[in-house]
Amino acid sequence: MRRLKQILITLCAISTGTILAGAAYADTAWQDSVNVQFTFDSSLSMVLTGGDTDGNATISLDPGIAAKSDDITIAVTTNGGAGYTLSAKVGVSGGDYANNNLVGAGGVFSSLASDASVSGVSNITADYWGYSLDGGTTFSGLIYNTDKVLRATNSSSGTANTTFAIGAKASASKASGTYSNTITFNAVSNVTPVTVTTVAGENATSAIIGTSGSTTSGTYSPGDSLTVKTTCDTGYVFGGWTLSGDYGFLAAPNSAQTTFTTGLEDVTLTGWCVEE
Repeated sequence: MRRLKQILITLCAISTGTILAGAAYADTAWQDSVNVQFTFDSSLSMVLTGGDTDGNATISLDPGIAAKSDDITIAVTTNGGAGYTLSAKVGVSGGDYANNNLVGAGGVFSSLASDASVSGVSNITADYWGYSLDGGTTFSGLIYNTDKVLRATNSSSGTANTTFAIGAKASASKASGTYSNTITFNAVSNVTPVTVTTVAGENATSAIIGTSGSTTSGTYSPGDSLTVKTTCDTGYVFGGWTLSGDYGFLAAPNSAQTTFTTGLEDVTLTGWCVEE
């Protein structure tokens, strides 16, 4: 499920104004199960806290002054041991927001470059904006409609927090008004790949992954569906498949060609044959 909020940025050219930003977000939660032999249930959730009462980060600016918002805390919780990837993008396809600027009647606040590393909010170029993950020590820019990785973990479970703030600097001549765009945060669970191996057992000529060829081993994601096939020696018929543990699901264990759905661990499938 993805939840979005509008970013509103207000700037007063004469007296102190208000900039609102950084309230849009999305979360990704996924579950899957493979019938009776095993079940895996990996979940991920994301909650944003902080900012003002609407969940926005608020900046008060005077003309010619730079400032940053209060930090928003992005709390990502997962029960998977492979960690997660947190990313963000700015903009919405079509219309005024099809860019990475903050757009208003008085023009735009341009985004810093995505590879920028501006030291401190006061060093942001006038009429530019950016984001910070370290409390305002450095600022960079987001990319239009393309995820930029903010944080990647590879082994954690539980909850991990990431702080996010925006900073901007107004020129002395910037027109007052509301400058806006949309930021989307996205968190995705990482997946640990598994190895599937097929072995020709007793009285079997071959056991392969696929319907032809000689592939007997491969790396896949949990929940992938594969075709496996055993060919018997002359004078023998298929007897069944044997799995090295309950790490997956065979749709038809007594069929020489069937579908295997991968589980969470490496697995070896042995196809064997018996006399006719």
